[in-house]
Amino acid sequence: MTCVLVTSVCSHHGRHLVRALRERGHEVIGLDGRLHGHSDSSPGAATLTIPADLDLIMSWPADQDSLALALTRADAIIHLIPPVHPMDLDLLKRPPASPSAALTEMIALLRAAATAGIRRFVLQSSLMVYGEGHYIDEDGQPQPARRMVEDLQAGIWQAKGLRGQPIAAMPTPEDAPTSPLNEAAKLCLLRERMVRIWARATGADVAVLRMGRLYGTPMAGDITVGGEIGLMAAAVLRGEPPVLLEDGGQTDDWLHVGDAAHAMCLALTACNRDLPSLNITSGIGHTATEVAELIAREAFGQAGQVRPLEMACIGTGRHLIGAPGAAENLIGFLPQHSFVAGLSDLIHWTRQAVIPEQALDLMQHLQDAADLIGPGKRSPTGAFSEMRGHLH
Repeated sequence: MTCVLVTSVCSHHGRHLVRALRERGHEVIGLDGRLHGHSDSSPGAATLTIPADLDLIMSWPADQDSLALALTRADAIIHLIPPVHPMDLDLLKRPPASPSAALTEMIALLRAAATAGIRRFVLQSSLMVYGEGHYIDEDGQPQPARRMVEDLQAGIWQAKGLRGQPIAAMPTPEDAPTSPLNEAAKLCLLRERMVRIWARATGADVAVLRMGRLYGTPMAGDITVGGEIGLMAAAVLRGEPPVLLEDGGQTDDWLHVGDAAHAMCLALTACNRDLPSLNITSGIGHTATEVAELIAREAFGQAGQVRPLEMACIGTGRHLIGAPGAAENLIGFLPQHSFVAGLSDLIHWTRQAVIPEQALDLMQHLQDAADLIGPGKRSPTGAFSEMRGHLH
C-alpha cells in the first residue's frame, strides 16, 4: 500500500482519483486551494464538501512546515491541474491561480518533496502543449500549422501551412514539437520541465501525462458542471441549442474522467526517470457539433439544433487529437469508457441536478478579456445578454 499526496483533491477529477486510489488500497493525503480562505460567505460554500476516505486534508498553498509534515507520511505525489481549455472553466469555482502563483506553488511542492525524499511524482499535463497539433501536407509530410488573426476575424477557421497551403490534421504523437498557444498550456509545459529537472536532481521517478479534455459525471459533493460538455448537456435538457465556438467544427479528443484517474493510478506504479511524456487520450476526435448532436440523441432520441457563435477563442487550436499508443505499451493504459456511454451517464446526472445557465456567462467572460475573435463579435459588451434574450 502506498500513501499518495494528491493536489486539487476537491476538483472534478480529483474526486474520481481519490476513489480510484482508495479502491486500489492506497492511502490519500489531499491538498486543495479552494479550502484556502474558504468561508460560508464565499461562492459555493454551502455545497463544497470534502471527498470521503481521505486520510488527511490540507489547504493549499500550505505553509512549508505543514506540507513537510504531511510529506513525511507520503510515498508519492500526484499533481493535478485546473482545466487548460478556456471553455472548461467553471464560473462557480475559484478562478485558477495566476501563472506566477502557480509556479511559486509548484516550486514549493518540489522543494518540500525533495526534502522529504519523495521517490515518485505523477504530473497531469495537457494535449494543449502541442498547440495546433500534428498536420501533414498532400504528400504526407509533417507541416507546421497556424491560424492567422486576420483569418479568424474573417471566419476562416481551418489551420493552414506556413505558406498558406491546405494541410490535414492527424493524431499528434508524443514526439511532435510542443507549441502551446495560451498561458495555461505554456504553464503546463513549464511544469513538465520543472519536474524533469527535479527528478534528475533528486534521482526520483516521474510520469508526465498529457491528457485530452476531461468530461464525465461529477461525484457527490462536487459543484462542477462538467466543463464544456456539461454545459452542452444542460442546454439540451433545457430545450436550448448549445452555444458553440467558431462554426462548431473544432475537433477535440475527449477523455472520460474515470479513464484519467485509471491512467494516473497506472503511472503511479510504472513511472521512472526514462519514461517519456505520454498522451492519455481516446485517440478519437469529435467536433463540437457532433458532441451536441450525440447529447441530443441520447437525451431525446433525435439530433437537435446548435448555435455556432462564429467566434474563435484565442489560444485554442482547431483540431487536436492525441495518438495514444505509447501509453498502452509503457504503462498498460487503454480507455475503458465509451464516449456515448459516458455522455449517457452525464445526461442522467444532469437531469437530476439544477444547472444554471453558464455558457453565455462564460462567453461574456472571455469576450470581456478580449479572448474572442471573429465575425460574430459585433460589440464589446451586451452581445451575449441579447443572445440570452433570444433563447428564452
